[in-house]
Amino acid sequence: MKRFELLALLPRSDSLPDIAGLQHVRTSGYMALLSDVPRAIMALPQSRKQALSTAATRQALLEKCMGRGPLIVCRPHYHIARTEIAGLISANRPLLDRLALRLCDKVQYQVSVSWTPDAVLNRFRDTEELAPLFRAKQVSPESIERAVCALAERLADQITQSLYAVSVEMLRLPNGPDMLCNLVLLLDEGEISKLDQAVEAIDAIWTEGFRIKQIGPAPAASFVLLDPKTVSPDEVSAAFKHLGLLKNATADDIARARKHALQRAPQHAAYSKHCADIAHAALHATCDGQPLILCTVHSEDQAGPTAQRQVA
Repeated sequence: MKRFELLALLPRSDSLPDIAGLQHVRTSGYMALLSDVPRAIMALPQSRKQALSTAATRQALLEKCMGRGPLIVCRPHYHIARTEIAGLISANRPLLDRLALRLCDKVQYQVSVSWTPDAVLNRFRDTEELAPLFRAKQVSPESIERAVCALAERLADQITQSLYAVSVEMLRLPNGPDMLCNLVLLLDEGEISKLDQAVEAIDAIWTEGFRIKQIGPAPAASFVLLDPKTVSPDEVSAAFKHLGLLKNATADDIARARKHALQRAPQHAAYSKHCADIAHAALHATCDGQPLILCTVHSEDQAGPTAQRQVA
């Protein structure tokens, strides 16, 4: 059975125009966007250059589908048979519907701001952090470093707050060399002009010394990245047994069983939640004979469900 990389799910049932390198499957009100190249029988290691090229090609395909609805992007390298897609959607339908609502009319931008370290002392010599250095008769390298770090922190907070004010959600990513902040923003599509104004105001702080990199619009994969995993029949049985559930359990039964499991064994809270997720997926699955596929959601700043309106 041929398996293809799942790129994203799109909540729509009408057709897409043909896009080279892409195929789609429509079912249950969703459209699965798949690579048109089946998975190789044996995957060979990729060089860094090949991996970057593959990632760029994948991103280009996703961006060609923007504007047709909220793209729920799947993690790279997840392959699925076309016949398994309906089962994935039915088992995870409540989650997918919530994500589609959350991402509706939203786009992602990444904004990073770096500065020119050699010119910092001269440009900001009159600031509250650096001015005492120029008044002192003697300064140490340590005091200079502390002052510059304090200035960098204040500027980073100022930049972060100005971008946060125009975003729906924000994530803070690790900084590179000489970088004040590295942020990913989720924006309403109709508010992009406000981002441009905020970036112009940031640039005005130090036009000659700031290097601002802005990437977007892009699908909101930093905030919502779908991670599907096949659950074996033994894992399903173990989940129901852990929760003390019968196979015909309802959603209310699962909620009560999870609550009791948490009270009974709080040290196993994560596993109890996972078992409840499996039980809910099994409850909603409508494709007999197909593997149960459970989806979880990751974001770039954490390995769990994302938090809205929160600066990481």
